[in-house]
Amino acid sequence: MLILKASEDVKDAEIDNIVSQAKMYDIKSYVFQIDSYQTLYDTLFTPQKYDYIYLATHGCETSWGNISGTVDISWLNFAAMICGSCVAKEGAIVFHSCCRGGLNQVII
Repeated sequence: MLILKASEDVKDAEIDNIVSQAKMYDIKSYVFQIDSYQTLYDTLFTPQKYDYIYLATHGCETSWGNISGTVDISWLNFAAMICGSCVAKEGAIVFHSCCRGGLNQVII
């Protein structure tokens, strides 16, 4: 599993949890801190291929990145990089962590 951590506010506990859960199914995880377009490019364009890609980032309908806005990758560019790099094995699954900030407003 390729884990791309791009946002400053993603807690280490989230990454540790994902890695631990994957390990229970004998899935080895590789975590990369993405701090620029170039870092993402260098991470994807390697010989390594993955069955799963997990984005620990902020995202919206047009792009994903970090909370400060210094990383902003359009979904179209990301798709092109995934296809061009062949980093995803056939049938690979992409996960995107969701913003949990809204949970702070839930009152029961």
